[in-house]
Amino acid sequence: MALGRTNGGTEPCSIVLAQRQALMREVFVRLLEGVPALRIADHTDSIDAAVTVAAAKRPDVVVVDDLCVEIEGAAALARIKSASENSAVLLMTNDVDHGQIVAALACGADGIVLTSISVQALVDTIQRLVRRGPAPVLRRAPLGSA
Repeated sequence: MALGRTNGGTEPCSIVLAQRQALMREVFVRLLEGVPALRIADHTDSIDAAVTVAAAKRPDVVVVDDLCVEIEGAAALARIKSASENSAVLLMTNDVDHGQIVAALACGADGIVLTSISVQALVDTIQRLVRRGPAPVLRRAPLGSA
């Protein structure tokens, strides 16, 4: 079990999820709540709310969906980093867009994953970020997986 870095390594990794779509947000919350090594500290539907929550709760990882970034711009990721500088920021995206990836990394994203990855691959990526290990810039689902 990877333990959180912002809580002294004694508790599960804390996560704030910023997901614009209510249904997808609820699905991600329910999936990740079932993982003992992770704890959902909060979830929001916007970057503004994610910045406020990250500043207050200092999660290990803030997971942001690309719809929030599309609406508010990649610089929104820098606002999250500024609000909680020890938190890693993981961008989830539906599409591979070179410009978006470059902008997200320039604005402080610590990793980028496609929404097509498995739950276990997402958990592994979050745990790598918490350990401050190398996180993928883009992680795809293996061929033949659903």
